[in-house]
Amino acid sequence: MTARRILGLSKTEKKNEKQGLPGQEALIHLLGWSGQGLYFGRTFGQWAASERKGQSCVPWFYWPLSLLAACLLGSYAALRGDAVILSGQAVNFLIYLRNLQRQTLQAKGRSLERGLPVWSFLLLLPVLAWLLPAPDVHDLLLLAGWTGQVLFLSRFPLQLYLAETRNEEGLPRIFWILSLAGSSLLILYAGMNRDWVILCGQSVGFLCYSRNLLFLQRKPATAG
Repeated sequence: MTARRILGLSKTEKKNEKQGLPGQEALIHLLGWSGQGLYFGRTFGQWAASERKGQSCVPWFYWPLSLLAACLLGSYAALRGDAVILSGQAVNFLIYLRNLQRQTLQAKGRSLERGLPVWSFLLLLPVLAWLLPAPDVHDLLLLAGWTGQVLFLSRFPLQLYLAETRNEEGLPRIFWILSLAGSSLLILYAGMNRDWVILCGQSVGFLCYSRNLLFLQRKPATAG
């Protein structure tokens, strides 16, 4: 039994299922571009804040925008039946929520409570991979997509682990290295899968990740 059969319908079958549902394709793209637009705002905002400070920093709006973007882009991926993209959005949603909670408590001067273990968020991955359909792409390209997603996804559990255990609120150097590595593979995956929403988002993000690494060559990351 092939991976596509285990994971769900082929792209052709999904296309046939969508016939007779006017407006659904427009809704899917609206969700996707809206979510990606919020990620653009988050990315450029973080970039601009870092340029003003002359060092990599995390502005206050980073986590709220991340949370909203994950909801929209996750809905987009679910409606497209793309387990690769949805898995990342689902796990990141929980991590964004935890970071937003930490940010709110710190702003109020309250002590931080220990959250769920970081590894517990990763339990969603095999569940989503089993339940959701995958794009009808070559197995090697699907492998590249999952590899890129795992690399890209691992940056936020690592960031949250450092925040929970060492009280480091900034984005460490390894965060940006994993971002670049994962983004490179996701650009390949999205390009070959002709997913312009993901391709545009990852391409712009790639530039921001590179710039933040250059900042960290001079100064450590700080929260701001």
